Amino acid sequence: MAAKSQKNTTPKKRRSAKMSQGDSQARRNSLKRIFFWTGSLLLLLVILCTASYGFRKVFFVQNPYFIIRNIEIHTTKNFSEDSVRQILADLGVQKGKTNLMVLDTRRIRQRLEKAIIVERARVIRRLPDTLVISILQRVAVAKLHCRPQRFIDDQGYILPWWESGGIGFLPEITGVRNPSRLRPGKPVQERPLLGALRFLSLIGTRPEGVSFDIATIQLDYELPSIYVYLRERDAFAANARIRIPVEKMPAALDRLRDIVRLRLEDGHKTHFADVTYERNVPLE
Repeated sequence: MAAKSQKNTTPKKRRSAKMSQGDSQARRNSLKRIFFWTGSLLLLLVILCTASYGFRKVFFVQNPYFIIRNIEIHTTKNFSEDSVRQILADLGVQKGKTNLMVLDTRRIRQRLEKAIIVERARVIRRLPDTLVISILQRVAVAKLHCRPQRFIDDQGYILPWWESGGIGFLPEITGVRNPSRLRPGKPVQERPLLGALRFLSLIGTRPEGVSFDIATIQLDYELPSIYVYLRERDAFAANARIRIPVEKMPAALDRLRDIVRLRLEDGHKTHFADVTYERNVPLE
């Protein structure tokens, strides 16, 4: 019986050994296929990258068809074309020599926007041979009562007088704290001053805004609020004084609009109104 049992187990061991050898061979073949396809894929990527680089170099970078022949500059008198051309020269951009396709347009844009007067610059390639530069200038909406003279745009950026073209007929903002800390090219953070700018922006978009001939805006840091002094026009008397809160300004302007309209219908000009009050608004 023992001999018979031994005869039965020996073939099983042989079959098991053969299966193990077969599995090992299959794994080796599988790894070979993985390495083969991986290597083939990497080789294909190298070939494609090399071909792409060569294609770009031959057909774009070294192609005289894309040499800059024209430079179009759209700007304003306060930031002249000569200023733009000087910046391009400093960055190595030369008409008749520089290839349009190798230009770092982002670098050019960032350099242009370093100028205090420039709010935003656009640098565009117009194929095959034209570089187009457009400058959006910061525009002063008010002047600050301080020394030295400062102007400010609607985003709160400080502009020196020489960058603003000496603009004189603008509302004057008074009561600015520590004006010596104001730096040209830097935005302000003070809530009352930002409130004054928001008022100018809002009133310029409202239908009743045509009645506001603004002379001076005085900042009040306590509430905070602003005092708007007006020249005589329509419903407002000469030197009319309006107090407006920095917070919830649109609602306050709605109250002022309704009050002034009613008084005008009654034949009264407004000398004073304090619309920081939501009810029982003080009036003169």
